[in-house]
Amino acid sequence: MNAFLSYNFVSKPTATMGIGPMVTAPTAAENLLGSGKWQGGIAFVAFIAKSPVFQFGGLATWQASFAGDKNRPSTNFAAIQPFYFWQLGKGTYLRGAPTWVFNFKDDSYSIPLGLGIGQVLKMEKTVFNLFVEPQYTMLHKGTQPQFQVFMGINLQFPN
Repeated sequence: MNAFLSYNFVSKPTATMGIGPMVTAPTAAENLLGSGKWQGGIAFVAFIAKSPVFQFGGLATWQASFAGDKNRPSTNFAAIQPFYFWQLGKGTYLRGAPTWVFNFKDDSYSIPLGLGIGQVLKMEKTVFNLFVEPQYTMLHKGTQPQFQVFMGINLQFPN
């Protein structure tokens, strides 16, 4: 599980940019699912929404381990997640949000590209955002998936 705080030095209705600290907690139940290390680092986020049809941005993070299971290797990696959305109307949109990972400890990397579809629905007061996004890894070094499917459900509960 990771979290970051962002000080937004640009905060407008059509553009947001911020930077701040991040921390990752070792919450995986199995060794294969996580590093077993506490990690700290920095995050930068930007989102541009000048057009009602096309919005884009990105999240860039760097983190390294500072505590945790001493029998597990230390970590030092960066992740870049570009995101882009094309609004098609009536709550339907095309999207992409692949995560590019660069591991500085073993010089491995993974650079997938993604294009998916999503739908925003409102049921009573709850807003549902559902999406599916196939991703194909164009460039990689090390053990990485060649193809993956990123799916999600986001619920918003406005007052």
